[in-house]
Amino acid sequence: MSKRFWIVMVIAGVLVSGIVISMVIKNGDVERIKENPKHSYAKIVGHGIPKKSSDSHYGVWIDYAYEINGVNYTHSKKYYFPEDDELYFQGKYFPLVYSGNDPDLSRLLIINEDFEEFGLTQPDSLSLYNGKIY
Repeated sequence: MSKRFWIVMVIAGVLVSGIVISMVIKNGDVERIKENPKHSYAKIVGHGIPKKSSDSHYGVWIDYAYEINGVNYTHSKKYYFPEDDELYFQGKYFPLVYSGNDPDLSRLLIINEDFEEFGLTQPDSLSLYNGKIY
């Protein structure tokens, strides 16, 4: 086996390991939230620069902020839009689920898949976003 083959294998192993670790951490966060879920609302306070991810969709990091017991938290979540509109949510409020044990651990709830991840029903008022963002 050539040196090049082993270099490619090491790089592939590192990438696969990173993906697996990321998935385990994300799933662990969801499980930790489910242990003691609390609900609040978060305000969309910013966004990342949109990056075209395909011929028809743009990936945008949405920054959201919330306050629990006088402490402010800010996090980001990536969504995909059918057009280049990074101000799509700016200034709007959306439901949030967070861990009562660690309020810094949270998930923004907008589309149906977000709600389903926590066994919740999406309110009819948010159903207009299904299929428009991913």
